[in-house]
Amino acid sequence: MRPFNKAGDIGQFIQHGLKAVLVVGLLGHGHYP
Repeated sequence: MRPFNKAGDIGQFIQHGLKAVLVVGLLGHGHYP
């Protein structure tokens, strides 16, 4: 693994986290009214 790059890795982690939350939220609302 490459060294931890704080700004870049945290930024990507937040972006992926937000996408995951949005996807799970959309799926959840789609399946459960």
